[in-house]
Amino acid sequence: VLGVFMSVIEGVKSALEAVYDIQNAESILIVHDDIKEGIADIFEDAVRKSKSDIPIERFDIGKYRRPIENIPRDLINLIDKVKPDITITLFEAYPNERPMRINLLTMLEFYGKIAHCPGITEDMLRKNGPLDVNYMELKQTAERLKSVLKEFQTFKVFSGPNYKYELDIYVDNRKWLDDLTVKDRDMGNLPAGEVFIGPIEDAAEGKMYVEHRAGEYLLPQPVIVTWKKGRVVKIESEDKKIEKILWDEIGKIEYNDMIGELGIGFNPNANPTSPILEAEKRGLHIARGPSREFGSSYGCEDHEDYLVINSKLIGIKRGNFKKLYERGRLLV
Repeated sequence: VLGVFMSVIEGVKSALEAVYDIQNAESILIVHDDIKEGIADIFEDAVRKSKSDIPIERFDIGKYRRPIENIPRDLINLIDKVKPDITITLFEAYPNERPMRINLLTMLEFYGKIAHCPGITEDMLRKNGPLDVNYMELKQTAERLKSVLKEFQTFKVFSGPNYKYELDIYVDNRKWLDDLTVKDRDMGNLPAGEVFIGPIEDAAEGKMYVEHRAGEYLLPQPVIVTWKKGRVVKIESEDKKIEKILWDEIGKIEYNDMIGELGIGFNPNANPTSPILEAEKRGLHIARGPSREFGSSYGCEDHEDYLVINSKLIGIKRGNFKKLYERGRLLV
């Protein structure tokens, strides 16, 4: 048992060093709740193993009534006091807390890097899990993918039974990003392993078939999402309860119906039916809720990823088509 525990700590340490350069940080803040306290202990041990003398502060948001609408004042004061080089967030992912989480990230980016891990589970830390990967290989894959993807301004996504549904996405000359090397005053997730871009906001047209996850929701039945001029205009499902839940969230916050991301996950150990934090690292995902950090022209206090894994991604350039991804496999 001790050997397994030490292996988990080594995996987390490897991730923090490879993605966040944590061995050169000067101050760490870990924000967690009571549900993820054990995971926070593992992360603290991993940080200490990398740099034994680094100051670490912890803040437990589990003492506040959930969901939390606004950043707790005590946390704001602690952030201002610590000015953390790196903040690690390890807490349950409540959909209603997305605005609070985004505001927290905006505040933290002023000071340094963020390892944002809402909904992380102990299973994600397992041996041969999504944190236990070869980060050098993932970084090489990310660079190769970005070099190919930058050649295309328009993408077409086919999804659903017999690829019945089509969605056109236009990115123009915006820059593809990755989450394998998080720079100063930037944010990434753990597990890592994706490239992503903020598409042109008014140019997504069509439908997509979402089978497994929409944000934090594991779907009991697939949903069909219709986009028009870059905005979600309809959500349909045989499960009317999840249809209502997903639709009711749209329009509550400015721009949260607007396309915000086209992403491709390629972490070989990620499970597409796991929580969204892990699942989006294994396949195609398209999100509503734009982010300036993704290259979008708009910022939004909401962001919901839709997994479109059983799909096909085509890049279009001067009338030529190139298949880039199909049903969980990269083709470039």
